[in-house]
Amino acid sequence: MNTGKNRAVYRSARNYGLIAILILSCLCENVYAGNVYATGPIMEIDRCASAWLIKRYVDPEATFEFYPDGALIKNGIAFDTPEAKWRRTHRHSTFETILHHKDLHGEKLEQLAAIIHDIEINAWEKRKEYKKILHEISEITARENSNHQRLKGCFDYFDNFKIK
Repeated sequence: MNTGKNRAVYRSARNYGLIAILILSCLCENVYAGNVYATGPIMEIDRCASAWLIKRYVDPEATFEFYPDGALIKNGIAFDTPEAKWRRTHRHSTFETILHHKDLHGEKLEQLAAIIHDIEINAWEKRKEYKKILHEISEITARENSNHQRLKGCFDYFDNFKIK
């Protein structure tokens, strides 16, 4: 039994194991992202509601970064961008995608999902009351000076949203 050779083999295997873990961790979506979520620069209803959903139901420690459209997101978990796991599709808003992925439920969340779906996806039959919501979100995003302030205003709006 050659213990010196066994130790060398063990160290080598351990080092390769650590290298494999590092490589895999770089490939994983949220490793080293901490609580940072990244998205595009335009604050519209699906993006604002999705950020609110992340902050209130997915990750209370979430912080947000904004990247120009088409830019490579270098830090954080992307959402509501073309390459993100949580994105809009032809059938679901980003908000709905997050709800499904995180298996979130509740009357308020389901009503918001239906509203956002109709606004973002259902081009044919938008309900009249949704125009008011769009107008209110547009006012919030227009009066604030930064995306962080816009999100704060939208968070307040969705926190106080009442189910009808």
